[in-house]
Amino acid sequence: MRIVAAAALLFALLPAAEALAQKQPPQSSPAAAPAARKPSVADAAAQGDGTAQFQMGLAHLSGRGAPRNAGLAMMWFRLAAWNGVPQAALELARAYEKGAGIRADLPEAARWWYRAGQLGDETARAHFLDLFLAGRIDFLGGEEGATWLETRADGDDVKAQLALAGAYEAGRGVAASPVKAEQWYLRAAFSNLTEAAFRLGRMELARPGLWEIRTKDEVRTYTLRPDPEEVGVAVDKIGFIRPGMVQGERWLRLAAGRGHVEAQYLLGMTYVAGLDLPLDMVDGVTWLSAAAAHGHAGARMAVAELAAKGQGFAGKDPVRAWVNYDVAAALGRNDGAEARDRLARTMNQRQLSRAHQVAEETRDLRGN
Repeated sequence: MRIVAAAALLFALLPAAEALAQKQPPQSSPAAAPAARKPSVADAAAQGDGTAQFQMGLAHLSGRGAPRNAGLAMMWFRLAAWNGVPQAALELARAYEKGAGIRADLPEAARWWYRAGQLGDETARAHFLDLFLAGRIDFLGGEEGATWLETRADGDDVKAQLALAGAYEAGRGVAASPVKAEQWYLRAAFSNLTEAAFRLGRMELARPGLWEIRTKDEVRTYTLRPDPEEVGVAVDKIGFIRPGMVQGERWLRLAAGRGHVEAQYLLGMTYVAGLDLPLDMVDGVTWLSAAAAHGHAGARMAVAELAAKGQGFAGKDPVRAWVNYDVAAALGRNDGAEARDRLARTMNQRQLSRAHQVAEETRDLRGN
C-alpha cells in the first residue's frame, strides 16, 4: 500500500515540475572565441616570406597600397631575391641597368641578373652572358656562370668559346685551368678565329720548359733539373725541352699572317730575343716592322732601338731609328720622344734633315 501511495504522489507532482521548468530562462551556450586575425602582407614580409617581400617591393615601387619609395622598394626586392624569388632579382637587375628610380650601376645590375639566373630564369642567364661577351662586365660570376657559358660555347658560338677559354686561362670567375683553356682556344681557332689562334700561340709559347731523360725504354720529364747521380744517368743524357715552342710558333705565325698586330709584335720580339724561339733577326725585324706599320707603338720603339744599334739591319741606321722614335712619340710613348731627342744629338745635319723629311712623309701616309 505504501508503494502505491508514493507512486500516486509522484505522478501528481510531475505537471508542476514541467511548468516550473518552462518558466526558467534558457541556459546560454559558452561564448565562441574570436576568430584569429589574418596576417597582413607587411607582417608576412617582416617574418621573412619572400613572396610577401616581393609584393611589398611592388607596392612601394608603384605607390599602390604603400607610399611610393624606390629605396624601400629596392630593399624589399633584395630581401625577396635572397629568399628565392626570381622576379625580385629581375626587378633589381632592370632598375640598376636602366637607372629607373636609382642610380644606374651596370656591375650591380649584372649581379642581380646573375642571381635571377641562379634562381632558374633563362632570360636572365642569356642577358648576363650577353653583357659578359660584349665586354660590358668583366666577371663571370662563378661556376654556374661558366656552366651557362659552356652551354652556349657548345652550340658553336665562337665568341663564347673564346671568352670561356680566356676565363679558364686567367682564372677569372672560375678556377684557372690551362688544359680547359687550351681545349676551348683550339675549338675557336679551328673555326678560323684569328684571336683564338693568337691566344693559343701565346699560351703555348709561355708553357714552362721541362728537363727530359730519354732511354730506349722510357721518357722521363722533370720540372727541375735532376741530379745525374740520383737518377742514374750521364749528364749528357739530360736535355731541356720546350713543349709549347713548335705549336706556339705555328699558331702565332698563323695569326700574324692574318694581320693580327699583337701576334706580329709578340712573334717579332720573340725572334729577336732568341729565348722562347730560336734567334732570327731577319724574321724578327720583318714582323716588328709589320706591327709598326699597323700603329703598334711598342713595335715602333723596338724597330727604332734595333736600327740605332744596327741589329737586324745592314748597319746602324740613325735615320730609321729617329723616324720610328718620332712615330712612337706621336702614338703616346713619352720614352720615344726622349730617345728621339737623345739620338738627334749624335746625328749630323744631313741625317737630321733626311729624318725630318721621312717623318713628314710618314705623317702624310698616316693621315696626321
